[in-house]
Amino acid sequence: MNDNAFFREGEFYAIKHLSDEIRAASRSGGVFTALTDAVLNEGGLVFGCALDESFIAYHKAARTADERDGFRGSKYIQSDMRDTITEVAKALAAGERVLFSGTPCQIAGLKSALAVKGLDKAPELITVDILCHGVPSPRVWRDYLDYIEKKHKKKISAVDFRNKTDYGWAAHTETVYFEDGSRYDSTDFRYLFYRHYVLRPSCFECKYKARHVSDITIADAWGIGKAAPDFNDDRGVSLVIPNTERGKELLESVRGRLDVICVDREPMMQDALVRSVERPQNYDEFWSDYQSKGMGRILKKYARDGFKVRFKRGIKKILRMGRK
Repeated sequence: MNDNAFFREGEFYAIKHLSDEIRAASRSGGVFTALTDAVLNEGGLVFGCALDESFIAYHKAARTADERDGFRGSKYIQSDMRDTITEVAKALAAGERVLFSGTPCQIAGLKSALAVKGLDKAPELITVDILCHGVPSPRVWRDYLDYIEKKHKKKISAVDFRNKTDYGWAAHTETVYFEDGSRYDSTDFRYLFYRHYVLRPSCFECKYKARHVSDITIADAWGIGKAAPDFNDDRGVSLVIPNTERGKELLESVRGRLDVICVDREPMMQDALVRSVERPQNYDEFWSDYQSKGMGRILKKYARDGFKVRFKRGIKKILRMGRK
């Protein structure tokens, strides 16, 4: 144990990568890139979530920075683990260093499977959990993309769940890019997500709130505007919580690549850290409608603001334009 270490277990840290380029390409502050670079540079394996050719999330291994870069960015759908657990076990058995990133429940599942082989406490394994609000249905996401393609009569070439480049770090607008070079910006899937309609039932009784089984927890640093306003430039800040000695050691090893401050817990505390999301009262109604009605009607009923909210937003926009 290094008594002079900067990082302390359970403390909250706001972090920005020193590379503006890396931070711009990252969903928040770029700490994930720093952590995984350290493992890749030692010849290790990084496991994370990417999108396949149909824009469905799945877990895969990366041995290079280019492969790892596909793990960057938010993906608000359940990730298919495929053969990841078997691959992690084989790598650990061969003595390779492994960094696995995923939701808290995925990490718990991984460790449970590795325990059967006596590998859950392998010194070569480090786990990083991505703070999880809840896991949306990939089927609804796929149906949503099909609806957009039919509506616009265009083929989708890429998707961005949260367009940080055009809307800033704090905004949540999804952008769909088409093969003809055009795009479609929306908040429809965002509303289905944040209103909890498309979450798995188990997310309403999550066993991994306030009990992190990973070495490091990372998230968007919501609350940084109150905790350390001068640290926030709307280009992304990561919240990082080291949970184990192993996690602290990895963070110490990459500290030179990062701009780091220790922050008070209270303004940075997010609901997703301590409690499950609430099940909507009309959750069953949503799924009944989803089975019987088209996506257009679903979005109109569940993903749009009511008239009063839209009216107030319009008034605020007019007032802002007037002040300018």
